[in-house]
Amino acid sequence: MLGERPDTQLVAASDNNSQGDVFADRLRALAQDVGCSYRRLRPAAEDWNDVVKQSGRFA
Repeated sequence: MLGERPDTQLVAASDNNSQGDVFADRLRALAQDVGCSYRRLRPAAEDWNDVVKQSGRFA
């Protein structure tokens, strides 16, 4: 189970919009429920797909 390992961190890499906020909030609540730390990553653009496209690594 997620919270059974010491120093476990749940990382939410969700889009930088209202839908991403909702999803990240659900993951934050899950992390609290199981007793692990939580971190949210947001892209500089609205979504992660835009970040990947701008990087040119997958063109």
